[in-house]
Amino acid sequence: MPLLNSGNWNPDLHPRDSDGEFRYNGGRHRKSSAAGDSTPSPSAVQKLPRIWQALFALELGQMANAPSVNHTAQITVTASEFSGGNERGHMPSAYDGTQVNPDALGVALPARLPSGTMVRVTNPATGQSVIAPVRDIGPHNVNDPFWNHPSQRPAAEAQHANGVPAQNGHVPANPAGIDLTPATMNAIGIHGAENTRQAPVVIEVIPPPHASAAARRP
Repeated sequence: MPLLNSGNWNPDLHPRDSDGEFRYNGGRHRKSSAAGDSTPSPSAVQKLPRIWQALFALELGQMANAPSVNHTAQITVTASEFSGGNERGHMPSAYDGTQVNPDALGVALPARLPSGTMVRVTNPATGQSVIAPVRDIGPHNVNDPFWNHPSQRPAAEAQHANGVPAQNGHVPANPAGIDLTPATMNAIGIHGAENTRQAPVVIEVIPPPHASAAARRP
């Protein structure tokens, strides 16, 4: 008998196409949320007594609540692209199952984050910058909150360089630590064919409630 009702949530985050088959595309690997997902929100889990938080995590075999996130310093990482090209209309968010809109600002980071987290993304080559919401989990890894540790680099960098499988079970095709939608790529002046673009960017993770105020600033 489960200690807590975790519903049909599966935190393994494996990819599925619209027909339900597993897929691997560009190093991404995750599972869309099912309809009627009864996953407790991070805030709900955090309101439980610590012993129940521990039991919940034990039952699922991993942390149940999203990793904490501070307003980070600026970090330069490689960005790759998602949700465009042949992924248009076939990119359900690992957070809520809705399709990631390639024509809207959005990013993916390789760990589950609290709702409302935003990321300032800057193209150092042009100085152009936008603040985009976190819409998905990836690329390559699902539990790599490197932005919380000033001396830590994205795990995908070493995995790619050394030919080591990432948490999705595949050797990363690139060293990217963040994915950007085509709209985000365009907004900061990174040009090229959809889902082929890669470039160094400077990121700054902005947790809620600060994210809302940051997004309103020019």
